[in-house]
Amino acid sequence: MLKFPYPYEEFAQHLDAMKQVQKWEDTVLFGNLADRNPSSANSARIIEYFNDTYSDAKEVIQKSNCFMQIHGYIGKHLHFFKRKGLLWPGEKGMTTIDRNLFRAVHFIFTEQKISIKPDEVDAKKVFILAKAFGRFFQ
Repeated sequence: MLKFPYPYEEFAQHLDAMKQVQKWEDTVLFGNLADRNPSSANSARIIEYFNDTYSDAKEVIQKSNCFMQIHGYIGKHLHFFKRKGLLWPGEKGMTTIDRNLFRAVHFIFTEQKISIKPDEVDAKKVFILAKAFGRFFQ
């Protein structure tokens, strides 16, 4: 259960900010990121960004963790979602992710009435939810 509400619109703002955040080479909390592996550096950037965004440390932890869990879930099922047309090649070798897929995973991971562990979420059901969201949010 999330103590701090994390609506999709707020999450989408964070997604948009990541285009700039991913360019950060130095952080206050973690220092220079040049020597870190890409995954560790990305996590450090995300935590730094959320720390800059929120004043409450518990909110920083909750929302940065949720943000990373959503990305981790999509990454875990990358090939499935790619086959279903929800992911495609983007600029500079990056993968572009359909916003309705983000919306579906965000809904599942933040809905207060749903108590599901990320490992228990069926990718096929997420795909169906993403397609349904696509009918409403174009």
